[in-house]
Amino acid sequence: CLEAQRATADEFSLATLRHFRAADVVVRAHVDLRHAAARYAGIVARYQGPADKNMLLALVAQADSGFHAQMWQQRGAVWSCLKTAKLSRGHGQLELQAIGSEAIISFEDQPLIRCHIPGSIEAGGVGLRAAGATIRVFTARDSSAAGDFRTRRCG
Repeated sequence: CLEAQRATADEFSLATLRHFRAADVVVRAHVDLRHAAARYAGIVARYQGPADKNMLLALVAQADSGFHAQMWQQRGAVWSCLKTAKLSRGHGQLELQAIGSEAIISFEDQPLIRCHIPGSIEAGGVGLRAAGATIRVFTARDSSAAGDFRTRRCG
């Protein structure tokens, strides 16, 4: 099951998958930002916590200029945007591969972002982080252990 945390001051929700920790993961979710209030929907890897700290976050964000895929790293109290790419739409399958020191974000099976992840590589949890968006299907796979594929339906 997913464990959810809500921080109402920032208007986002964070949910992590219990009993799943890995450094090398492939995480997928179907995201939908077509609602007027939708700001972003993302998938989390290498989550260490506590609360909204220490993780990798691949997300689709909505702004005045349209939709963007973004790769973020949060360490301590600092969020760093590692890379961004323009999207033609705000709904579809978002995928994050975090393998070693590299992250790859794909949208609708098209690789968009490839970037280096600075710092140490530690095993952590996986999950979802969103503000106003819908996430329908969530999957996570430990890519270092063949066959460990877990699927959860959300929303």
